[in-house]
Amino acid sequence: MRKGSFGCTKRGRAFELVTGSVMIGHPGDEYVCTHDHHVCGDECLSFFFHPELVDAIGGNAEVWRTGCAPPLPN
Repeated sequence: MRKGSFGCTKRGRAFELVTGSVMIGHPGDEYVCTHDHHVCGDECLSFFFHPELVDAIGGNAEVWRTGCAPPLPN
């Protein structure tokens, strides 16, 4: 996420994403996003990785279904 904040529910878990967070999607997974805490919306950047690239990066399937990664501290 580049700017703002939003809430997300994915695979039965709730997340609050802020600037620097990463939402991790997976084909076929459903999610719901909300803007309960931020009236100015958000600005996000989206990527789609082909299955071949995901395989090359590695990690087990559950890693790619984490849902969200928090921002790293400066």
